[in-house]
Amino acid sequence: MSSTHRFKFFGYFSLLIAALFLPFTAMGQQMGSITGTVTDPTGAVVQGADITARNIGSNIAREVHSNANGAYSIVQLPAGAYEVTIKKEGFKLFHVAAVQLTVAQALTLDAKLETGAVSEEIQVNGNEAPQVDLETAQISNLVDQQKMENLPLITRDPYSLVLLSPGTSQTRDGSNGFSVNGSRDRNNNFLLDGVDNNDTSVPGI
Repeated sequence: MSSTHRFKFFGYFSLLIAALFLPFTAMGQQMGSITGTVTDPTGAVVQGADITARNIGSNIAREVHSNANGAYSIVQLPAGAYEVTIKKEGFKLFHVAAVQLTVAQALTLDAKLETGAVSEEIQVNGNEAPQVDLETAQISNLVDQQKMENLPLITRDPYSLVLLSPGTSQTRDGSNGFSVNGSRDRNNNFLLDGVDNNDTSVPGI
């Protein structure tokens, strides 16, 4: 099983560093996904529910339908704030006003519908959505703009913020690279705003 470590910095730039054993595209890492399962009050799955994710910033919406297992998946979503609605005839509208999707995140958003008219609504706070990635084995750490501004950064080197994540350490071989859970520093992949930011000759900065 591959182990991926993701670090995201928002505000001035987005930085993604990963220890990878499987290849991926930089464009894919700019995106996130929202997946989940739709169930009724008894816990039975709901097939054919309409799930819509609308990007609050761009107002662009994507719609999918839950399958025979009640599952749905909306992939290749640009990072940002989303309004998510789930509706099915005979059930109240399930509405998440604002949920934050970050770079390369696989957000799990399950919905338990309540019996009633679609005109009725179940409001869910976006902050209540689980931040644990249930889709992959990756471990991530988010350093947002507020943390970047408040933390002392004597070296003025933003890459040193990688060390805030558990399991990371700076190598002692003079390369100025980073080791993630004991992996080689040359196994790391750096993306800046989702674009390849690697020096192929050295593993460090």
